[in-house]
Amino acid sequence: MEIDQVLSAEAVLIGHSAPRDPEACQRLIRRIDGVLAADRYSLVEYNCPADRIDEARGISPGFSSPTVQPLHDSGWLSVKVMVEKSEVQRVADALESLGCVAILETELRHARL
Repeated sequence: MEIDQVLSAEAVLIGHSAPRDPEACQRLIRRIDGVLAADRYSLVEYNCPADRIDEARGISPGFSSPTVQPLHDSGWLSVKVMVEKSEVQRVADALESLGCVAILETELRHARL
């Protein structure tokens, strides 16, 4: 519960047009971008019936494509996808309705996209 706002602030990265170490500047920017991306996404993992994988990919296509691996039981596949945090519950509900199980969400700390 928020009682009152004490301060509204914004972080700003200021650079020079000709930095002493351009590679270090770019590395810092990539690292900051990675933290900001991780703040937006979660990693969702689940087991999917092999005959429903195309439907599951339609629900959770991932960032570029899902990681799909076979399980010991050939009727099942293990899937990992990045999902926007605001969509995780909707995606989990839809996957569950397909018959997917062991649906897990993992918070990301850093992601280079």
